[in-house]
Amino acid sequence: MTTTHSKVLSGAMLMIALRLAVKSMGMVSTIILARLLLPEDFGLIALVMSVYALLELINAFGFDVVLIQNQQATEEHYNTSWTLKIIFGFLACLMMLFAASPLADFYQDVRVEHLAYCLSGMFVINGLCNIGTVNFRKELNFKREFHFEFLVKLLAVTFTLIAAYLLRNYWALALGMLFNTVIRLLLSYTMSTYRPTFCLSKCKELYSFSSWLLLNNVLTYLNMKSKDLIIGKMAGVQYVGHYSIGDEFANLPSTEFVASVNRATFPGYARVAHDRAELRALYLSVLSSIAMVGIPSSFGLALISPYFVPVILGENWLTTIPILHLLALASALICVNTNVGYVFMAIGKPKYTTGLLALRVTILLSLMVLFIGSSGYMGAAYAVLITSLLMFPLFTWAICRCLKLSLWDYLNVLLRPLVSAMVMYAGSSLIFFSSLIVPTETPSFLPTLWDLMQLTAAGLSIYIATHFLLWTIQGRPPGPEKYLVDKLSHSIRTRTAS
Repeated sequence: MTTTHSKVLSGAMLMIALRLAVKSMGMVSTIILARLLLPEDFGLIALVMSVYALLELINAFGFDVVLIQNQQATEEHYNTSWTLKIIFGFLACLMMLFAASPLADFYQDVRVEHLAYCLSGMFVINGLCNIGTVNFRKELNFKREFHFEFLVKLLAVTFTLIAAYLLRNYWALALGMLFNTVIRLLLSYTMSTYRPTFCLSKCKELYSFSSWLLLNNVLTYLNMKSKDLIIGKMAGVQYVGHYSIGDEFANLPSTEFVASVNRATFPGYARVAHDRAELRALYLSVLSSIAMVGIPSSFGLALISPYFVPVILGENWLTTIPILHLLALASALICVNTNVGYVFMAIGKPKYTTGLLALRVTILLSLMVLFIGSSGYMGAAYAVLITSLLMFPLFTWAICRCLKLSLWDYLNVLLRPLVSAMVMYAGSSLIFFSSLIVPTETPSFLPTLWDLMQLTAAGLSIYIATHFLLWTIQGRPPGPEKYLVDKLSHSIRTRTAS
Protein backbone atom coordinates (compact mmCIF):
# COMPACT_ATOMS: atom_id res chain seq x y z
CA MET A 1 0.00 0.00 0.00
CA THR A 2 1.46 3.39 -1.03
CA THR A 3 1.98 6.27 1.39
CA THR A 4 -0.74 8.29 -0.33
CA HIS A 5 -3.11 5.31 -0.21
CA SER A 6 -2.43 4.88 3.51
CA LYS A 7 -2.90 8.59 4.26
CA VAL A 8 -6.14 8.69 2.30
CA LEU A 9 -7.60 5.70 4.13
CA SER A 10 -6.53 6.94 7.57
CA GLY A 11 -7.83 10.39 6.64
CA ALA A 12 -11.12 8.87 5.55
CA MET A 13 -11.44 7.14 8.92
CA LEU A 14 -10.75 10.44 10.70
CA MET A 15 -13.29 12.26 8.52
CA ILE A 16 -15.85 9.55 9.25
CA ALA A 17 -15.18 10.01 12.96
CA LEU A 18 -15.62 13.74 12.48
CA ARG A 19 -18.92 13.36 10.66
CA LEU A 20 -20.17 10.85 13.21
CA ALA A 21 -19.37 13.29 15.99
CA VAL A 22 -20.81 16.23 14.10
CA LYS A 23 -23.91 14.39 12.95
CA SER A 24 -24.51 12.93 16.39
CA MET A 25 -24.69 16.49 17.66
CA GLY A 26 -26.85 17.43 14.69
CA MET A 27 -29.24 14.53 15.20
CA VAL A 28 -29.62 15.25 18.90
CA SER A 29 -30.18 18.89 17.98
CA THR A 30 -32.78 18.02 15.32
CA ILE A 31 -34.61 15.63 17.67
CA ILE A 32 -34.77 18.25 20.42
CA LEU A 33 -35.77 20.97 17.96
CA ALA A 34 -38.52 18.72 16.56
CA ARG A 35 -39.97 18.60 20.07
CA LEU A 36 -39.64 22.35 20.63
CA LEU A 37 -40.73 23.58 17.20
CA LEU A 38 -43.46 22.74 14.68
CA PRO A 39 -43.08 21.15 11.21
CA GLU A 40 -44.14 24.50 9.73
CA ASP A 41 -41.11 26.18 11.34
CA PHE A 42 -38.77 23.72 9.61
CA GLY A 43 -40.70 24.17 6.37
CA LEU A 44 -40.22 27.93 6.38
CA ILE A 45 -36.48 27.60 6.94
CA ALA A 46 -36.16 24.88 4.28
CA LEU A 47 -38.00 27.08 1.79
CA VAL A 48 -35.86 30.17 2.39
CA MET A 49 -32.65 28.12 2.43
CA SER A 50 -33.57 26.62 -0.93
CA VAL A 51 -33.66 30.15 -2.35
CA TYR A 52 -30.44 30.94 -0.46
CA ALA A 53 -28.78 27.91 -2.08
CA LEU A 54 -29.99 29.08 -5.49
CA LEU A 55 -28.36 32.50 -5.07
CA GLU A 56 -25.26 30.87 -3.60
CA LEU A 57 -24.65 29.39 -7.04
CA ILE A 58 -23.20 32.79 -7.96
CA ASN A 59 -20.25 31.77 -5.83
CA ALA A 60 -20.38 28.06 -6.68
CA PHE A 61 -17.21 27.90 -8.76
CA GLY A 62 -15.69 25.33 -6.40
CA PHE A 63 -12.43 27.20 -5.95
CA ASP A 64 -11.44 24.92 -3.07
CA VAL A 65 -11.70 21.95 -5.42
CA VAL A 66 -9.59 23.77 -8.00
CA LEU A 67 -6.89 24.55 -5.43
CA ILE A 68 -6.77 20.92 -4.29
CA GLN A 69 -6.75 19.55 -7.83
CA ASN A 70 -3.94 21.92 -8.89
CA GLN A 71 -0.87 20.59 -7.10
CA GLN A 72 1.15 23.64 -8.26
CA ALA A 73 -1.24 26.32 -6.98
CA THR A 74 0.52 29.51 -5.82
CA GLU A 75 -0.41 32.24 -3.33
CA GLU A 76 -1.88 34.21 -6.23
CA HIS A 77 -4.33 31.37 -6.88
CA TYR A 78 -5.39 31.37 -3.23
CA ASN A 79 -5.71 35.14 -3.02
CA THR A 80 -7.66 35.36 -6.27
CA SER A 81 -10.07 32.67 -5.05
CA TRP A 82 -10.61 34.54 -1.77
CA THR A 83 -11.17 37.88 -3.53
CA LEU A 84 -13.71 36.40 -5.93
CA LYS A 85 -15.58 34.74 -3.05
CA ILE A 86 -15.91 38.13 -1.32
CA ILE A 87 -17.16 39.86 -4.47
CA PHE A 88 -19.72 37.16 -5.17
CA GLY A 89 -20.75 37.13 -1.50
CA PHE A 90 -21.71 40.79 -1.60
CA LEU A 91 -23.48 40.33 -4.93
CA ALA A 92 -25.54 37.38 -3.64
CA CYS A 93 -26.42 39.33 -0.49
CA LEU A 94 -27.85 42.19 -2.54
CA MET A 95 -29.85 39.79 -4.71
CA MET A 96 -31.32 38.10 -1.62
CA LEU A 97 -32.36 41.48 -0.23
CA PHE A 98 -34.08 42.46 -3.48
CA ALA A 99 -35.75 39.04 -3.82
CA ALA A 100 -37.17 38.98 -0.27
CA SER A 101 -40.40 40.85 -0.95
CA PRO A 102 -41.29 39.15 -4.29
CA LEU A 103 -40.56 35.79 -2.69
CA ALA A 104 -42.96 36.49 0.17
CA ASP A 105 -45.64 37.53 -2.34
CA PHE A 106 -45.07 34.35 -4.37
CA TYR A 107 -45.59 32.08 -1.37
CA GLN A 108 -48.09 34.47 0.26
CA ASP A 109 -46.24 34.43 3.59
CA VAL A 110 -44.64 37.61 5.02
CA ARG A 111 -42.43 35.50 7.31
CA VAL A 112 -40.43 34.44 4.26
CA GLU A 113 -39.47 38.08 3.64
CA HIS A 114 -38.22 38.61 7.19
CA LEU A 115 -36.16 35.41 7.11
CA ALA A 116 -34.64 36.35 3.75
CA TYR A 117 -33.49 39.70 5.14
CA CYS A 118 -31.90 37.99 8.15
CA LEU A 119 -30.10 35.20 6.29
CA SER A 120 -28.78 37.39 3.46
CA GLY A 121 -25.86 38.44 5.67
CA MET A 122 -24.55 34.87 5.59
CA PHE A 123 -23.35 35.39 2.02
CA VAL A 124 -20.96 38.16 3.05
CA ILE A 125 -19.70 36.34 6.14
CA ASN A 126 -19.02 33.12 4.22
CA GLY A 127 -17.19 35.06 1.51
CA LEU A 128 -14.80 36.53 4.08
CA CYS A 129 -13.77 33.13 5.49
CA ASN A 130 -10.07 32.31 5.26
CA ILE A 131 -9.25 30.40 2.05
CA GLY A 132 -6.23 28.92 3.85
CA THR A 133 -8.40 26.23 5.47
CA VAL A 134 -8.37 24.45 2.08
CA ASN A 135 -4.81 23.36 2.91
CA PHE A 136 -6.09 21.16 5.75
CA ARG A 137 -7.35 18.74 3.09
CA LYS A 138 -4.83 19.45 0.35
CA GLU A 139 -1.93 18.61 2.67
CA LEU A 140 -3.88 15.62 4.07
CA ASN A 141 -3.83 17.28 7.52
CA PHE A 142 -7.18 15.76 8.47
CA LYS A 143 -6.61 16.15 12.21
CA ARG A 144 -6.62 19.93 11.76
CA GLU A 145 -9.75 19.64 9.60
CA PHE A 146 -11.38 17.55 12.34
CA HIS A 147 -10.76 20.15 15.03
CA PHE A 148 -11.98 23.00 12.82
CA GLU A 149 -15.27 21.41 11.76
CA PHE A 150 -15.99 19.92 15.19
CA LEU A 151 -15.64 23.24 17.02
CA VAL A 152 -17.85 25.04 14.50
CA LYS A 153 -20.61 22.45 14.89
CA LEU A 154 -20.39 22.21 18.68
CA LEU A 155 -20.72 25.95 19.22
CA ALA A 156 -23.47 26.33 16.59
CA VAL A 157 -25.59 23.47 17.98
CA THR A 158 -25.29 24.81 21.52
CA PHE A 159 -26.40 28.27 20.43
CA THR A 160 -29.32 26.94 18.35
CA LEU A 161 -30.69 24.78 21.17
CA ILE A 162 -30.55 27.67 23.63
CA ALA A 163 -32.28 29.94 21.11
CA ALA A 164 -34.98 27.32 20.42
CA TYR A 165 -35.68 26.87 24.13
CA LEU A 166 -36.06 30.63 24.59
CA LEU A 167 -37.87 31.57 21.37
CA ARG A 168 -39.88 28.42 20.46
CA ASN A 169 -40.22 29.41 16.78
CA TYR A 170 -38.41 29.44 13.43
CA TRP A 171 -36.20 32.36 14.41
CA ALA A 172 -34.13 29.98 16.54
CA LEU A 173 -33.13 28.05 13.40
CA ALA A 174 -32.36 31.23 11.45
CA LEU A 175 -30.22 32.74 14.20
CA GLY A 176 -28.44 29.40 14.65
CA MET A 177 -27.43 29.40 10.98
CA LEU A 178 -26.22 32.98 11.19
CA PHE A 179 -24.20 32.19 14.31
CA ASN A 180 -22.68 29.18 12.53
CA THR A 181 -21.26 31.37 9.76
CA VAL A 182 -19.82 33.87 12.23
CA ILE A 183 -18.06 31.13 14.21
CA ARG A 184 -16.70 29.58 11.00
CA LEU A 185 -15.29 32.97 9.98
CA LEU A 186 -13.54 33.54 13.31
CA LEU A 187 -12.11 30.03 13.57
CA SER A 188 -10.88 30.06 9.96
CA TYR A 189 -8.44 32.86 10.86
CA THR A 190 -7.64 31.41 14.28
CA MET A 191 -6.73 27.91 13.08
CA SER A 192 -5.05 28.74 9.76
CA THR A 193 -1.92 30.89 9.63
CA TYR A 194 -2.53 31.84 6.00
CA ARG A 195 -3.50 35.49 5.51
CA PRO A 196 -5.15 36.20 2.12
CA THR A 197 -4.88 39.51 0.33
CA PHE A 198 -6.88 41.05 -2.50
CA CYS A 199 -5.79 39.76 -5.90
CA LEU A 200 -7.42 39.04 -9.27
CA SER A 201 -4.41 38.00 -11.35
CA LYS A 202 -5.40 34.32 -11.72
CA CYS A 203 -9.06 34.76 -12.66
CA LYS A 204 -8.75 33.35 -16.17
CA GLU A 205 -6.81 30.28 -15.05
CA LEU A 206 -9.24 29.50 -12.23
CA TYR A 207 -12.30 29.84 -14.44
CA SER A 208 -10.90 27.53 -17.12
CA PHE A 209 -11.49 24.60 -14.75
CA SER A 210 -14.10 25.94 -12.36
CA SER A 211 -16.63 26.88 -15.05
CA TRP A 212 -17.46 23.18 -15.27
CA LEU A 213 -17.71 23.05 -11.46
CA LEU A 214 -20.16 25.95 -11.53
CA LEU A 215 -22.38 24.07 -13.94
CA ASN A 216 -22.05 20.95 -11.79
CA ASN A 217 -23.08 22.93 -8.71
CA VAL A 218 -26.09 24.38 -10.53
CA LEU A 219 -27.18 20.87 -11.44
CA THR A 220 -26.50 19.66 -7.89
CA TYR A 221 -28.72 22.46 -6.58
CA LEU A 222 -31.53 21.46 -8.92
CA ASN A 223 -31.07 17.86 -7.84
CA MET A 224 -31.00 18.58 -4.09
CA LYS A 225 -32.91 21.79 -3.39
CA SER A 226 -35.48 22.25 -6.14
CA LYS A 227 -37.67 19.62 -4.48
CA ASP A 228 -38.50 21.98 -1.59
CA LEU A 229 -39.48 24.78 -3.97
CA ILE A 230 -41.69 22.51 -6.09
CA ILE A 231 -43.37 20.90 -3.07
CA GLY A 232 -43.94 24.32 -1.49
CA LYS A 233 -45.70 25.59 -4.60
CA MET A 234 -47.58 22.47 -5.77
CA ALA A 235 -48.41 20.74 -2.46
CA GLY A 236 -48.19 23.53 0.13
CA VAL A 237 -45.59 25.05 2.46
CA GLN A 238 -46.82 22.88 5.35
CA TYR A 239 -45.47 19.75 3.64
CA VAL A 240 -41.99 21.16 2.97
CA GLY A 241 -41.01 20.65 6.62
CA HIS A 242 -42.10 16.99 6.62
CA TYR A 243 -40.25 16.28 3.40
CA SER A 244 -37.07 18.17 4.37
CA ILE A 245 -36.75 16.31 7.70
CA GLY A 246 -37.43 12.96 6.01
CA ASP A 247 -34.87 13.82 3.36
CA GLU A 248 -32.31 14.87 5.97
CA PHE A 249 -32.50 11.59 7.88
CA ALA A 250 -32.80 9.42 4.75
CA ASN A 251 -29.62 10.88 3.30
CA LEU A 252 -27.53 10.45 6.44
CA PRO A 253 -25.41 7.70 4.80
CA SER A 254 -24.67 9.81 1.70
CA THR A 255 -24.44 13.26 3.29
CA GLU A 256 -22.51 12.21 6.37
CA PHE A 257 -20.59 8.95 6.01
CA VAL A 258 -20.00 9.05 2.26
CA ALA A 259 -19.43 12.82 2.20
CA SER A 260 -16.75 12.33 4.85
CA VAL A 261 -15.03 9.68 2.77
CA ASN A 262 -15.25 11.87 -0.35
CA ARG A 263 -13.76 14.82 1.49
CA ALA A 264 -10.73 12.72 2.43
CA THR A 265 -10.33 10.74 -0.80
CA PHE A 266 -10.49 13.56 -3.35
CA PRO A 267 -7.03 14.95 -2.45
CA GLY A 268 -5.72 11.38 -2.70
CA TYR A 269 -7.33 10.87 -6.10
CA ALA A 270 -5.74 14.12 -7.28
CA ARG A 271 -2.27 12.93 -6.19
CA VAL A 272 -2.45 9.59 -8.06
CA ALA A 273 -4.51 10.78 -11.05
CA HIS A 274 -1.49 10.35 -13.33
CA ASP A 275 -1.30 6.60 -12.52
CA ARG A 276 -4.54 5.02 -13.73
CA ALA A 277 -3.79 1.61 -12.16
CA GLU A 278 -3.20 3.14 -8.71
CA LEU A 279 -6.26 5.36 -9.11
CA ARG A 280 -8.37 2.32 -10.00
CA ALA A 281 -7.10 0.39 -6.97
CA LEU A 282 -7.72 3.34 -4.65
CA TYR A 283 -11.24 3.84 -6.04
CA LEU A 284 -12.21 0.18 -5.52
CA SER A 285 -10.84 0.29 -1.98
CA VAL A 286 -12.87 3.40 -1.20
CA LEU A 287 -15.99 2.00 -2.89
CA SER A 288 -15.85 -1.19 -0.84
CA SER A 289 -15.83 0.82 2.40
CA ILE A 290 -18.67 3.06 1.21
CA ALA A 291 -20.77 0.08 0.19
CA MET A 292 -20.19 -1.88 3.39
CA VAL A 293 -21.56 0.95 5.53
CA GLY A 294 -23.69 3.10 3.20
CA ILE A 295 -25.93 0.40 1.71
CA PRO A 296 -26.97 -1.30 4.99
CA SER A 297 -27.39 2.08 6.70
CA SER A 298 -29.82 3.17 4.01
CA PHE A 299 -31.79 -0.08 4.11
CA GLY A 300 -31.73 0.10 7.90
CA LEU A 301 -33.25 3.59 7.95
CA ALA A 302 -36.00 2.40 5.62
CA LEU A 303 -36.60 -0.59 7.87
CA ILE A 304 -36.94 1.32 11.15
CA SER A 305 -38.87 4.32 9.73
CA PRO A 306 -42.28 3.26 11.21
CA TYR A 307 -40.68 3.11 14.67
CA PHE A 308 -38.06 5.85 14.35
CA VAL A 309 -40.40 8.72 13.44
CA PRO A 310 -43.01 8.42 16.24
CA VAL A 311 -40.43 7.49 18.90
CA ILE A 312 -37.71 10.01 18.06
CA LEU A 313 -39.52 12.88 16.34
CA GLY A 314 -42.98 12.61 17.91
CA GLU A 315 -46.57 12.25 16.72
CA ASN A 316 -46.52 15.61 14.89
CA TRP A 317 -44.21 14.02 12.31
CA LEU A 318 -46.08 10.82 11.36
CA THR A 319 -46.53 12.14 7.82
CA THR A 320 -42.76 11.78 7.44
CA ILE A 321 -42.80 7.95 7.80
CA PRO A 322 -43.45 6.94 4.15
CA ILE A 323 -41.21 9.77 2.91
CA LEU A 324 -38.29 8.56 5.02
CA HIS A 325 -38.88 4.96 3.93
CA LEU A 326 -38.76 5.63 0.18
CA LEU A 327 -35.94 8.19 0.31
CA ALA A 328 -33.78 5.88 2.44
CA LEU A 329 -34.09 3.11 -0.15
CA ALA A 330 -33.06 5.60 -2.85
CA SER A 331 -30.09 6.65 -0.71
CA ALA A 332 -28.63 3.14 -0.94
CA LEU A 333 -27.94 3.76 -4.63
CA ILE A 334 -27.12 7.46 -4.30
CA CYS A 335 -24.37 6.88 -1.72
CA VAL A 336 -22.60 4.43 -4.04
CA ASN A 337 -22.67 6.89 -6.96
CA THR A 338 -21.44 10.01 -5.20
CA ASN A 339 -17.74 9.09 -5.25
CA VAL A 340 -17.74 8.81 -9.05
CA GLY A 341 -17.74 12.59 -9.58
CA TYR A 342 -14.60 13.02 -7.47
CA VAL A 343 -12.69 10.61 -9.71
CA PHE A 344 -13.70 12.64 -12.78
CA MET A 345 -12.64 15.89 -11.11
CA ALA A 346 -9.31 14.40 -10.00
CA ILE A 347 -8.39 13.47 -13.58
CA GLY A 348 -9.51 16.88 -14.85
CA LYS A 349 -12.72 15.68 -16.54
CA PRO A 350 -15.54 17.44 -14.63
CA LYS A 351 -17.60 17.53 -17.83
CA TYR A 352 -18.34 13.82 -17.36
CA THR A 353 -19.98 14.61 -14.03
CA THR A 354 -21.86 17.47 -15.68
CA GLY A 355 -23.38 15.15 -18.26
CA LEU A 356 -24.54 12.61 -15.67
CA LEU A 357 -25.95 15.31 -13.38
CA ALA A 358 -27.77 17.01 -16.26
CA LEU A 359 -29.47 13.75 -17.19
CA ARG A 360 -30.37 13.03 -13.56
CA VAL A 361 -31.87 16.49 -13.05
CA THR A 362 -33.90 16.23 -16.25
CA ILE A 363 -35.39 12.90 -15.21
CA LEU A 364 -35.95 13.96 -11.58
CA LEU A 365 -37.71 17.26 -12.28
CA SER A 366 -39.90 15.70 -14.96
CA LEU A 367 -40.97 12.88 -12.63
CA MET A 368 -41.50 15.28 -9.70
CA VAL A 369 -43.91 17.51 -11.61
CA LEU A 370 -45.72 14.40 -12.88
CA PHE A 371 -45.98 12.56 -9.56
CA ILE A 372 -46.62 15.55 -7.26
CA GLY A 373 -49.47 16.54 -9.54
CA SER A 374 -51.04 13.08 -9.16
CA SER A 375 -49.87 11.93 -5.69
CA GLY A 376 -49.23 15.14 -3.75
CA TYR A 377 -46.10 15.58 -1.64
CA MET A 378 -45.40 11.81 -1.70
CA GLY A 379 -44.84 12.12 -5.44
CA ALA A 380 -41.49 13.75 -4.73
CA ALA A 381 -40.27 10.65 -2.88
CA TYR A 382 -41.44 8.35 -5.69
CA ALA A 383 -39.63 10.56 -8.21
CA VAL A 384 -36.34 10.39 -6.27
CA LEU A 385 -36.50 6.59 -5.93
CA ILE A 386 -37.26 5.97 -9.61
CA THR A 387 -34.58 8.43 -10.72
CA SER A 388 -31.98 6.67 -8.56
CA LEU A 389 -32.90 3.30 -10.07
CA LEU A 390 -32.58 4.67 -13.60
CA MET A 391 -29.28 6.49 -13.02
CA PHE A 392 -27.39 3.73 -11.19
CA PRO A 393 -26.47 1.70 -14.32
CA LEU A 394 -25.38 4.89 -16.11
CA PHE A 395 -23.01 5.91 -13.30
CA THR A 396 -21.68 2.34 -13.26
CA TRP A 397 -21.00 2.37 -16.99
CA ALA A 398 -19.30 5.78 -16.83
CA ILE A 399 -16.82 4.93 -14.06
CA CYS A 400 -16.01 1.50 -15.47
CA ARG A 401 -15.25 3.03 -18.85
CA CYS A 402 -13.18 5.85 -17.36
CA LEU A 403 -10.99 3.59 -15.20
CA LYS A 404 -10.99 0.64 -17.61
CA LEU A 405 -12.64 -1.32 -14.82
CA SER A 406 -14.44 -4.59 -15.53
CA LEU A 407 -18.13 -4.71 -14.65
CA TRP A 408 -17.55 -7.80 -12.51
CA ASP A 409 -14.83 -6.13 -10.42
CA TYR A 410 -17.19 -3.21 -9.80
CA LEU A 411 -20.26 -5.28 -8.94
CA ASN A 412 -18.23 -7.72 -6.86
CA VAL A 413 -17.45 -4.88 -4.45
CA LEU A 414 -21.19 -4.21 -4.01
CA LEU A 415 -22.38 -7.82 -3.90
CA ARG A 416 -21.88 -8.68 -0.23
CA PRO A 417 -23.24 -5.42 1.22
CA LEU A 418 -26.26 -5.39 -1.11
CA VAL A 419 -27.28 -9.02 -0.55
CA SER A 420 -26.71 -8.74 3.21
CA ALA A 421 -28.76 -5.53 3.40
CA MET A 422 -31.63 -7.11 1.48
CA VAL A 423 -31.59 -10.15 3.77
CA MET A 424 -31.58 -7.82 6.79
CA TYR A 425 -34.52 -5.81 5.44
CA ALA A 426 -36.60 -8.85 4.45
CA GLY A 427 -35.83 -10.88 7.58
CA SER A 428 -36.50 -8.08 10.06
CA SER A 429 -39.65 -7.00 8.21
CA LEU A 430 -41.08 -10.51 8.34
CA ILE A 431 -40.29 -10.80 12.05
CA PHE A 432 -41.67 -7.41 13.11
CA PHE A 433 -44.22 -6.49 10.45
CA SER A 434 -45.30 -9.91 9.06
CA SER A 435 -45.30 -8.44 5.55
CA LEU A 436 -43.11 -6.36 3.26
CA ILE A 437 -45.06 -3.14 2.71
CA VAL A 438 -44.31 0.55 2.46
CA PRO A 439 -45.35 1.97 5.85
CA THR A 440 -48.11 4.56 6.06
CA GLU A 441 -48.29 7.78 8.07
CA THR A 442 -50.88 6.21 10.39
CA PRO A 443 -49.26 3.15 12.01
CA SER A 444 -51.54 0.60 13.65
CA PHE A 445 -49.83 1.23 17.00
CA LEU A 446 -47.42 3.72 18.48
CA PRO A 447 -44.13 1.92 19.17
CA THR A 448 -41.92 2.51 22.18
CA LEU A 449 -38.20 3.15 22.44
CA TRP A 450 -37.75 -0.50 23.41
CA ASP A 451 -39.49 -1.60 20.20
CA LEU A 452 -37.15 0.63 18.16
CA MET A 453 -34.07 -0.74 19.94
CA GLN A 454 -35.20 -4.34 19.35
CA LEU A 455 -35.77 -3.78 15.64
CA THR A 456 -32.44 -1.97 15.25
CA ALA A 457 -30.54 -4.71 17.08
CA ALA A 458 -32.23 -7.44 15.05
CA GLY A 459 -31.46 -5.74 11.75
CA LEU A 460 -27.83 -5.07 12.68
CA SER A 461 -27.30 -8.66 13.84
CA ILE A 462 -28.79 -10.13 10.66
CA TYR A 463 -26.66 -7.86 8.47
CA ILE A 464 -23.36 -8.58 10.23
CA ALA A 465 -23.97 -12.34 10.30
CA THR A 466 -24.99 -12.49 6.63
CA HIS A 467 -22.19 -10.23 5.44
CA PHE A 468 -19.38 -12.14 7.14
CA LEU A 469 -20.90 -15.47 6.12
CA LEU A 470 -20.77 -14.37 2.47
CA TRP A 471 -17.23 -13.07 2.95
CA THR A 472 -16.16 -16.43 4.36
CA ILE A 473 -17.85 -18.34 1.53
CA GLN A 474 -15.96 -16.19 -0.99
CA GLY A 475 -12.64 -17.15 0.60
CA ARG A 476 -12.10 -14.07 2.77
CA PRO A 477 -10.80 -11.77 0.01
CA PRO A 478 -8.92 -8.53 0.85
CA GLY A 479 -11.14 -5.60 1.74
CA PRO A 480 -12.61 -3.71 4.69
CA GLU A 481 -13.78 -6.99 6.27
CA LYS A 482 -10.24 -8.34 6.39
CA TYR A 483 -9.00 -5.01 7.73
CA LEU A 484 -11.54 -5.11 10.57
CA VAL A 485 -10.87 -8.77 11.39
CA ASP A 486 -7.09 -8.20 11.45
CA LYS A 487 -7.50 -5.14 13.70
CA LEU A 488 -9.78 -7.07 16.06
CA SER A 489 -7.42 -10.06 16.16
CA HIS A 490 -4.44 -7.80 16.85
CA SER A 491 -6.32 -6.05 19.65
CA ILE A 492 -7.27 -9.40 21.25
CA ARG A 493 -3.71 -10.74 21.01
CA THR A 494 -2.33 -7.53 22.54
CA ARG A 495 -4.72 -7.68 25.48
CA THR A 496 -4.09 -11.38 26.02
CA ALA A 497 -0.31 -10.88 26.00
CA SER A 498 -0.55 -8.06 28.52
